[in-house]
Amino acid sequence: MQQEILNQVESSLGQRILRCDKVVGGDINHALRLELEDGDSVFIKYNTTSSHKLIIESEYRGLQLLSSSGINTPEIITQHSNQVYSYLLLEYISASLQNLNSYNNSLAQQLALLHQCQSDYYGLDYDNAIGSLEQKNTQTANFFTFYVESRIGAQYGLAKGQGFLSDVSIDSFYKNIEALIPPELPTLVHGDIWNGNVMINTNSEAVFIDPSVAYSHREFDIAMMKLFGGFDNEVFLLYNEILPLNKGWEDRLPLFQLYYLLVHLNLFGGSYEGQVRRIFSQFL
Repeated sequence: MQQEILNQVESSLGQRILRCDKVVGGDINHALRLELEDGDSVFIKYNTTSSHKLIIESEYRGLQLLSSSGINTPEIITQHSNQVYSYLLLEYISASLQNLNSYNNSLAQQLALLHQCQSDYYGLDYDNAIGSLEQKNTQTANFFTFYVESRIGAQYGLAKGQGFLSDVSIDSFYKNIEALIPPELPTLVHGDIWNGNVMINTNSEAVFIDPSVAYSHREFDIAMMKLFGGFDNEVFLLYNEILPLNKGWEDRLPLFQLYYLLVHLNLFGGSYEGQVRRIFSQFL
């Protein structure tokens, strides 16, 4: 299958691939660095599962939205889908961190710029993907409705269907937290910022990849960045100078991290159930 995909890429680009190297990264897709006969290198991500169109087209449209909003992303070369596979061909970014201060400043500025893009509604006019799972984005003018139905409720339902969390009182959880999340205008979020989804270019600037975009609450992005670590605390201090977070944001982190932990529970299994239960129990 890989050779068929590479043949299609050669046909699309009108030149031969001289070398193909595996790129280590996420768990969902295959990723390769391709060296072309003109001397350039490009990055390809492809998927052959039953969800290939959802996964790859979601990233493609997400990168388009981020780029059109002035956010640093790799240049999109082309995207292709058929009945068997989908792939996304991007600019290859090879730089490593040379200047931590420059990177921290860039990441804080890019994040603040992203979170200044706003909409009249939470959600999107289409559903997309987070990992290999469908991410609901039903548009609504009310954030708590969006949080309950398109974020926590959707993933909680999947988890229950797999036999997890059968004794968790989700309605009591919702009742107890409704007043805890301060209202904010619908804000464009990356939706899946862990340190593997932020690249560094030759100028030590942050470049976002693999988004799961929506107009949502910006504390989702902050919570995901804090969940698995990998970001210098200076980033959050700088961000707060540019676009201050509402008071008590650190206490609310679990309410937003819950979504990502439910996603991981549904993708990777029971090793995440304990963390999910601890957050539920914290607010029951």
